[in-house]
Amino acid sequence: MLKAYVFRANSRPADCRRYIEAHVNALRAYGVNEVSSIDPIWLKNPDVFIMLIEEKDTGLIVGGARIQLAHEEVPLPIETAIGHIDPKIKELIQERIPGKTGEFCGLWNLTQYAGFGIGSITLGRMGVSLITQLGMGSCFAFASITTTRNCYRIGFKPIDVLKNQGVFFYPTDQFKTHALLIDDPEIVSHAAPHDRERIFSLRNEPIQCYYESGAKGKILVEYNMIVEGL
Repeated sequence: MLKAYVFRANSRPADCRRYIEAHVNALRAYGVNEVSSIDPIWLKNPDVFIMLIEEKDTGLIVGGARIQLAHEEVPLPIETAIGHIDPKIKELIQERIPGKTGEFCGLWNLTQYAGFGIGSITLGRMGVSLITQLGMGSCFAFASITTTRNCYRIGFKPIDVLKNQGVFFYPTDQFKTHALLIDDPEIVSHAAPHDRERIFSLRNEPIQCYYESGAKGKILVEYNMIVEGL
């Protein structure tokens, strides 16, 4: 059995450290040692929210991600990553700050659970369900080529107005990464039907148990999508 939950980053520093360590180890397994998005500068930021999935019995983190709200003085990870290549990303973010925007970032998962449907798609549904709880009018993402397909499933669209239609090579020339945006989080009109249904279910029933399934079978996940003190 797994449990999936969310919390404000600065309220649980120990769990944030666990998330960072697990994320770094996952990146190293792919040969990536340095990326801007794991800079712990956000640890004390009250507008960063962490999503974790872990084994209920052992506490082993199976996957995680975070949402970071945008501010004038604190650049989003996507801006730090590609702002020097295409300054227009900053313009797009600044335009949306009055309506509350941010970034869905820092996503990773253990491959051994992917066969049970636990991975980027599960965390993606959690993230998009969280967007409206946070009152966001839009959300950016910067996804690897392997994750982009699942981002499309949960309602993200490519940012075609950026250079090369929003496709960049980051963190190294070996990795093709896509700049993405959700601009209708209330209705997520571009999401696939089943994923849209799950997003709405997590919004309407934030505490629930659900059997996620994949090629290897099913696994029960206890969800708690309520952010304490929000």
